[in-house]
Amino acid sequence: MRVPEIPLRHLARGLFGGVLARLRRSEQGNVGIIFAFAATALVIAGGGTIDIVRMSQVHAVMQSAADAAALAAVRYTGTDPTERKRTADGFYIANTAELGTSTPGTLTSDGSTYTYTATRTTETTFLKIIGIDSLSLEASASATAMTDTLDVALVLDNSGSMSDGNRIGELKAAAKLFLAAFPSNSDVQVALVPFDSQVKVDNTTLSNTTSSAPPNPFVATTDCNTLVDPLDKTSCQAAQAARPTINCSTFNSSVPYYLVSQSRCSASYNAGDFKAGTTGTYSDCVQWDLLHILCLKNMSYTYTTQDTGSAIVLKRSEWGCTNYVLLLCSAWGWIDYTLQTKPYTPDPSQVPVGSKTVTDETANANLLLKPTDVWSGCLIDRSQPYDVQNDAPIAGLPVTLYPKANCTVGTLQPAKALTPFLSSLASAVDAMQPSGATNITIGVQWGMESLTSSAPLAGASSTSRKFMIVMTDGLNTQNRWWGDGTAKTANRDKIDARTRLACANAKKAGIMLYTINLFQGDPTLLTYCASDQSKYFAVMTAGELSDTFQQIAASIKRIRLTK
Repeated sequence: MRVPEIPLRHLARGLFGGVLARLRRSEQGNVGIIFAFAATALVIAGGGTIDIVRMSQVHAVMQSAADAAALAAVRYTGTDPTERKRTADGFYIANTAELGTSTPGTLTSDGSTYTYTATRTTETTFLKIIGIDSLSLEASASATAMTDTLDVALVLDNSGSMSDGNRIGELKAAAKLFLAAFPSNSDVQVALVPFDSQVKVDNTTLSNTTSSAPPNPFVATTDCNTLVDPLDKTSCQAAQAARPTINCSTFNSSVPYYLVSQSRCSASYNAGDFKAGTTGTYSDCVQWDLLHILCLKNMSYTYTTQDTGSAIVLKRSEWGCTNYVLLLCSAWGWIDYTLQTKPYTPDPSQVPVGSKTVTDETANANLLLKPTDVWSGCLIDRSQPYDVQNDAPIAGLPVTLYPKANCTVGTLQPAKALTPFLSSLASAVDAMQPSGATNITIGVQWGMESLTSSAPLAGASSTSRKFMIVMTDGLNTQNRWWGDGTAKTANRDKIDARTRLACANAKKAGIMLYTINLFQGDPTLLTYCASDQSKYFAVMTAGELSDTFQQIAASIKRIRLTK
């Protein structure tokens, strides 16, 4: 007997409830008969459950195959309905091969929506006892032809801890499997954003019109009042306050007219012009009459106060005779005198640096490019609040720009803009190397940047559906303002707060966010960042990354199914 399509969840209750009801209605018979009926019911109950579980497994394979068939029908680019049906059938048959011979389903259309429906009769094992020889299963899926693309940003942690246990090797393999899951030149584009405590771009990606390096707050010549970012300004003021100042009463007494310079330095109207990094020119009387009423000689002096990095040095320059012949001047020029030198031992946390090769250093503001530095493409966080937003940089508005900085290390790979040629990203993935500290915020911010249509990583369409996959193996340890790069870094709560804001803004922008926590990340933070609980993945070993990325690829593909 063949039973028509019955929902599997109702089957057991209907079958076994009927057997027990018949036993209860029986008013005659001996104990042996009752026992036989009871034993039969138990066999049917146990074996029937096995049949139902097996049917559920078969149905799952059918449903997945129907999904693939519906998508294939939508993606068929021709106009021949017979060929469209043949293409869909091919996908269904291929994806049900493990079930044995399958019968093609039916394909119907309603405008741009195609529905593939398949049925299968599957023999039972234990239910034959009560006359049910087979069950008919049905799977149906609908897909709609869409004109938009799927834009995906791979935001991948490249910090130093990724060298542990070949994590970086497993990540490369997983990322390449993810790329291979989507055919090149399809309606899927992918961007690659490797990050540590920074992000790097190709020199040609970020033009001078959309990027700038604000003055380094730890350079002695920086005028703290010109800094836009309030945290940089505070750091600048603290660094300069820690350096010694000129003592107006202890100038070098061997310098001619040093008392005149002392008077100029201590005068109330001076307004601090002898601070480090300043230069001022003044005209002062150097010779008076006996009553100190009439100036007999006036001189113009230029004072320059410099911070050498280990001393504050005040020099006075004046125009005078540099060479005499028979008491007559034969050459004129500028003459320099050192009025005072105040040495000091520099604080490593308040010194501009060109790289960071150890983990116990300061936050990244001291990496900001100096005029003499050659830029290698590395960037640190934008000024707040733009460090957590995807607003386009605006030339002439410094707070919106991406600050150029020296690289912490030289191995970070440049971010790659969205491309449909996914195989081209494989070589960029292979080039990734672990180094540096962890700043998830800058990764998420550049993930948002790669999913916008504006510079510097233009490429996203306004109609595209956007996804971001963030993979990290650790905690936030360093950004532009806080952290020393270690696992016990101070102010992690402040760095995490920036990450939360970045994730919230990404989700607000319509980006579906997946997060992968490889072993040592913060589960609370990464769960918050994910679009929902099902899009957070906790991975205990690097070897699980490939399966995780494959699951996410399958999830993204299914986004296009409408039923």
